[in-house]
Amino acid sequence: MKALPDILILYNTPARQASDTRGTESEAGILVEVKAVEDSLKRLGAAHRTVSARSISEAADLLAASPEPVVFNLVEEFPEGPADTVYVPALCRSLRKEVTGCDTPCLLLTTDKWQAKSVLAAAGIGVPRAVLVSPSEKTGARLPFRGPYLVKPVSSDASEGIWPDSVFSTQGRRLNAAVRRIHLQFQQAALIEQLVGSRELNVAIIERHGKPVLLPVSEISFKSFPKGKARIVDYAAKWIQDSFECVNTPRIIPAPLSEAALNAAQTAALQAWHSLGCRDYARVDLRMTANRVWVLETNPNPDISPRDGFVAALDAAGIPFDRFVRDVVEHAARRLHSLGHGSASRAGRSSASRKSAAGRIRPIRPTDLSDILSFLKDTASFRPGELSVAEEVLGESLKQGAGLHYRSYVMVKDGHPVGWVCWGRTPCTVGTYDLYWIAVDRAHQKKGTGTALIEYAEKQMSLQGGRMIVVETSGQALYHLAQRFYARHGYSEAARVRDFYAQGDDKVVYVKRIGT
Repeated sequence: MKALPDILILYNTPARQASDTRGTESEAGILVEVKAVEDSLKRLGAAHRTVSARSISEAADLLAASPEPVVFNLVEEFPEGPADTVYVPALCRSLRKEVTGCDTPCLLLTTDKWQAKSVLAAAGIGVPRAVLVSPSEKTGARLPFRGPYLVKPVSSDASEGIWPDSVFSTQGRRLNAAVRRIHLQFQQAALIEQLVGSRELNVAIIERHGKPVLLPVSEISFKSFPKGKARIVDYAAKWIQDSFECVNTPRIIPAPLSEAALNAAQTAALQAWHSLGCRDYARVDLRMTANRVWVLETNPNPDISPRDGFVAALDAAGIPFDRFVRDVVEHAARRLHSLGHGSASRAGRSSASRKSAAGRIRPIRPTDLSDILSFLKDTASFRPGELSVAEEVLGESLKQGAGLHYRSYVMVKDGHPVGWVCWGRTPCTVGTYDLYWIAVDRAHQKKGTGTALIEYAEKQMSLQGGRMIVVETSGQALYHLAQRFYARHGYSEAARVRDFYAQGDDKVVYVKRIGT
């Protein structure tokens, strides 16, 4: 089985809404999703890191400094710019990376329910009738269709903004107040939608070999709802675990549907997938009567935490979660290769198993520090002052913010680091990198470990648009082995500063051009 490329798991930092507890549960849910993917990648033996961002600009900094060629996109909503979430895939591609899940054009369409509804309707797909009321508009205009009516935010997901008091049998003052509440709480337009159908279905879809594959259809049962209670999946049903709504909306999978109803649901879901440009995985939510189906929403990159409906559909289809995770990562790797941004599969193989070094390269972990410092001291090639600097750099590398500058990776053999490489972008330059440290345990020198590490680092710098690598070392005899190592790997002496470190101890600057 092919080794996976190095992967960066990117998610949004959960915001804390002290003024309104509604919404905090869905935000915290992202952490469950992140852990599920982390655990899966560990089981798959894939090298990976996890970072979070509060805004698209912070995500850009993190991605620009990241050497991983594939990004597992778990961003749902940036606290400091919710609308910017859709640009994560485009940002990744601009930085010569590929991302899992749906692309920016699809996200742009689907995060605006009104826009998505218009596209689906134009394609001849059934959707509930609706009107859009922007914050600048006055409410109270006569609606052009009969109730019941459901009022919800136009651009929120995870059932946010939908509660039992969001459904109205008639127009009037209470409905208008609900619209204004959406305007104030979510700072976005309100969608007044006709509540259609008596059954709610979910159709999960995954991509296999470039084609969408339908998973077993799921139905949300409202059997225990009393008469007069709106049969909808509101925020409480999705997130408030002890609520009546959550307890009494069990998932039935596969849904008990006639052949005709099943065919209608699957056809509508596939039409929505194609019309909105989905890829990798998505979920389509439907409403149905005995003889008609409507598409409520299409959810690109839906929640893939263990308790969610998408994973339940995978289970019902007999597809292990790890297989699904591997598939979406491999899809991203193939897209990266097809765009000519380098072979992610080759990058994955180099990080997973170098024949020359017989080890695996991965980001450093806190548990690596003692091993690294031990072999640094044992090499007898570094002064005490340099060892103190190395310890400081290792500590900074483990901090997410500082790690934007220091990128530290280790070669691991038999569970222990045997080599360390550290690099970072040179401030105030375009495409210039500093190679700060490279060191190998004495027992593993002359076995290809150093070569594997420096080639890995060069590959990652090149993937990030690097054009030049600068290395500084001492001109003393103690450092001749290091000088020969750099020369052997294509580095040329570009400058020498006499007596820089001390009298008779020159600083030698080596340079190598890459990415050309």
